Amino acid sequence: MKIYVVLCTYNVSQVVPDCAFKSQEEAEKYVEALNGDKEKGLARCRELIALQDGEAMAAFTDEKTVRFAVMTTELK
Repeated sequence: MKIYVVLCTYNVSQVVPDCAFKSQEEAEKYVEALNGDKEKGLARCRELIALQDGEAMAAFTDEKTVRFAVMTTELK
């Protein structure tokens, strides 16, 4: 079974996982929405960073480098 994991890349080389979908179409629609609305994408990225690394780290996110993408993975 394939799942489609959404990852957020920020500050050029930092990556934080967001969520996963069973459908590639749903995952791509989610990614397009976040990449298409920079404010919304930045807010979601900062939320993910805060959950993983703490509130203080989220403040250092460079809004120009935030990008969401879909990664496909196979579950066995």
